[in-house]
Amino acid sequence: MEVKCSKLLGAIYCIVLIPALVSCNGSGNVFQADVSFPKAEHEYSISGVKQNITENIGLSSIYIYDSLLIAKTSAAACEKQFVVYSTSGMSCLGKYVAKGRGANELLRPIGKGAIRVKETGNGFYVFDLNQNTSFVWDVNASVQDSVLDMRLLCRFRGAVLDAMPYCDSLHLVKEYSEDGLSYKVINDKHEYVREYSVYTDVSGIGFYDKLSSADVASSSEYHSLAMAMCFLPQINIIDMKSGTKRTLAVDRKYRDWAKVLNRENMDLDVYYLSACPLAEYLVALYCGEPMQDWLHGNYKPHLHVFSWSGKLVCDIALDESLKSIAVDERCRVVYGLDAEDNIYRYDLSELGL
Repeated sequence: MEVKCSKLLGAIYCIVLIPALVSCNGSGNVFQADVSFPKAEHEYSISGVKQNITENIGLSSIYIYDSLLIAKTSAAACEKQFVVYSTSGMSCLGKYVAKGRGANELLRPIGKGAIRVKETGNGFYVFDLNQNTSFVWDVNASVQDSVLDMRLLCRFRGAVLDAMPYCDSLHLVKEYSEDGLSYKVINDKHEYVREYSVYTDVSGIGFYDKLSSADVASSSEYHSLAMAMCFLPQINIIDMKSGTKRTLAVDRKYRDWAKVLNRENMDLDVYYLSACPLAEYLVALYCGEPMQDWLHGNYKPHLHVFSWSGKLVCDIALDESLKSIAVDERCRVVYGLDAEDNIYRYDLSELGL
């Protein structure tokens, strides 16, 4: 899952501890929810194992689908926008999705994880921000036949900033307006099932430019939406069934959101870069350094592993300057992409997760 940053930066692209000892009401919180400050139950420091890969030109983000690692490339560096690797040996299995408006072409695709489609089975969900559309990509069939197998799922209406799969055949979309942001659950016929209004003190454009978040939805029985914020040290969570909101903060600078809106981009601090939902946990990549350090790779990030009940299960210090993560839930392995387009492997099963 990827963070969408300011216009200047383009897309940076894509929780949980002991309930905080300190809590306050929603005052000072842009999310207008109670805030807790969880303490890590465990702290670790680990180094990644560098993977021997080829075709790593201009990678911006990574995803896991089945036993495959999918890397997003920049169109300027590669004719195709996705490269698929085997997680067993990291061999390149093909490049897919040309840039354009034609058949099987996309303009600004964002990978959003696995989806189950009743008619065609499982696939990888892709949202094209520029074309306001979502697609299902049969990655395994594409690799087997060496031909892109992708079909249209839904053409969205309105000003959609993001879309992701939710509960199999539904879509969770993020829309913006002058009145703030809203998250809407819709079906393929664009019929609204539920809607959640958030960040009502900030215009939708203001949020996109100056705050931003990596949004992920739990695929488990928790039915939660988590928003790991890029320019504020907090993760906001909505219970999709009850509509209850809460915030997990790791620094009291979460209260500076009004100041952030008035700062130049280069004066901002960068916090959460990427987030991945698991059945039991939310894994988030945390920077906590000034923008200039992030741009030059001068930072050592952490993995914050939260339970969906709100505990910070562990805080893992990393030796590599990662910009994106992906998690293979089946074997409890995190893959990380660094500022130099190297991919590293971290085995969390060794930590008891």
